[in-house]
Amino acid sequence: MFLVRIKNKLNALYNSLITKIETFRVRNYKKKAKIAFNEDWFKGKRVAIIGGADSAYKEHLGEFIESYDIVVRLNNGVRLIDKYKECIGTRTDFLFHSFYVENDSGKSPIETELWRKHNVGHLIFPHNMESEGYGRRYGNKFLESTKGNYPFSDCPEDICKMMRDVFFPISPTTGAKAIFAIMDCAPKELYITGITFFKTAHNQDYRSGSLDYWKDQFHQTNSFHNPEKEYSCFKELYLKHKSVFKLDSTLQAIIDQDLSS
Repeated sequence: MFLVRIKNKLNALYNSLITKIETFRVRNYKKKAKIAFNEDWFKGKRVAIIGGADSAYKEHLGEFIESYDIVVRLNNGVRLIDKYKECIGTRTDFLFHSFYVENDSGKSPIETELWRKHNVGHLIFPHNMESEGYGRRYGNKFLESTKGNYPFSDCPEDICKMMRDVFFPISPTTGAKAIFAIMDCAPKELYITGITFFKTAHNQDYRSGSLDYWKDQFHQTNSFHNPEKEYSCFKELYLKHKSVFKLDSTLQAIIDQDLSS
């Protein structure tokens, strides 16, 4: 028993030391990589967001998207540039990324070499690393995997709190977070394509799985996301700022049909 107690104490000391080393390392990585979020990136600008829904990949609107001051992509969106550049353009000024790297169908891998190849301008993690558990966990994972060698910004706490209040009790997807975060910065115009709040399917090169599959996933009791809640919150925001929003034909038809019913 004595030897067991000694072994347990040594293991506890070892684990404590490892935790301190990892905390110190992550803190240094954060100092090296983290850039303060700046609302002037979007304020007064014409901004285009391209999501993963199939609506973004039907029409050749690449040149139209490139005409915007700022082009924003989401999660796995950079992967699709080469194949669909006529539809979605090639520029990526900002990439909103969830840093969710778990081995399941919702993952968005960290692909820094691909991002560098396509000259991604700035990476935004739409969570706060200080106040949110998810933000700390996956922000730290990102720092560990990149060793602080890829600059990024997390969302300020005031924007994250606004989104928590709006979407309570759910956690919104990256697309919804990008829309609300950018709108909080007062853009001149916000064009949205490839976001339909799961009323249409993903492009399969963006993320696999049928529409029915994803609806089943969201209906599970352990899902943090609720596309219907997201859509309801977005519709309210849209109605308050119709002069700012420009929607692709699919999302506009969804809104119009909803408002006319």
